[in-house]
Amino acid sequence: MRELTDVSEVSIESAILHKVSPHEPGLELSSRDIPLDQTRQFSVFLAGHVINGLNDSQTRTAHFLMQTHIGVAKLCEDLVLQPTRLVTASQRIAKALQGAMGNDERIAPGALVVAVCKGLTTTPFLALMKLDPGEVFRPEWRTDPQTSKRYLSPREMRNALPTVNQRLQKCAFVNPKPSPGDRERLLILDRQAHGMPANFFTEGFLQAEPMYDPATLTRAFYIAVQTARNKLAETLSPEQVTRLDDAITGVTSGESVDVNEWLKNLPREQRTEIRSQLEDRQIDPYITFDPEVLERLHRKERYEADNGVVIQFDRQAVGTTVKVQSRDKEGYRIVIDTDKWSRRSAP
Repeated sequence: MRELTDVSEVSIESAILHKVSPHEPGLELSSRDIPLDQTRQFSVFLAGHVINGLNDSQTRTAHFLMQTHIGVAKLCEDLVLQPTRLVTASQRIAKALQGAMGNDERIAPGALVVAVCKGLTTTPFLALMKLDPGEVFRPEWRTDPQTSKRYLSPREMRNALPTVNQRLQKCAFVNPKPSPGDRERLLILDRQAHGMPANFFTEGFLQAEPMYDPATLTRAFYIAVQTARNKLAETLSPEQVTRLDDAITGVTSGESVDVNEWLKNLPREQRTEIRSQLEDRQIDPYITFDPEVLERLHRKERYEADNGVVIQFDRQAVGTTVKVQSRDKEGYRIVIDTDKWSRRSAP
């Protein structure tokens, strides 16, 4: 099975809407799922949101803090494995989100969509999406004529739920039965808006956290691009290596990187190798760098040569004390121009 972030087409197997709000009337629960055969446009709308969310550069791999036999994690797993429990399980999920929102009026009211999804090459997975008011759909109450159960269903009108072209702010995708080697059991998009309470969605509602902290991601990204650089340097010209080094220095001089956007600026061969190294290390496509880690990484250059030779020096020594004079078929010629040359005592 392909990972969730590789999914390019999605069908919505079943879905239900609940209203959540820190204001009165607060939580409003549906008693049945949406009859998707009567709301084809809404199915397309939801599928578009799922694809956008999975491909958003800020969607992160995460893991549940609570064990999978309790909490939202358990509810999500049960819901995918037993779709007939959609109503009861989703109601409990909605109650958990309402509890995390509390009475904090900084949090916008909206609709919680709980949907069982299926990709062409994936097992069923769950999408939890908090949809804020927009311009396409607005939930309205309806009554099932056969069962008399009330439920929320979209009515097309202005000033309703967001369009597919608008970015989701809060969503999660749960894959309860990932294939071996697939790390994407939980993906979270938790876009933080200025003035909003931090992490009420990820920590308060889902009881989860990102798989990697900024320091770990920063080191992993740096190692991946340097590994790719060293492999590429075996076939690139000195000028091409210099340009690649400048690109790496430039991207790691900022506060963050959108990997996909950065790679677009590199030649295809370099782009392919760097992407391969990043994917091997399972690095998220959007990284906020840890400034202290970057400072340490930028302070020193370290190179390895034949016969166990290792050389380390301050970055500003490049081109002055340490010079790559030429490179030919027989290898590199490195010149060290220094007044001092002494054996370093062991630490």
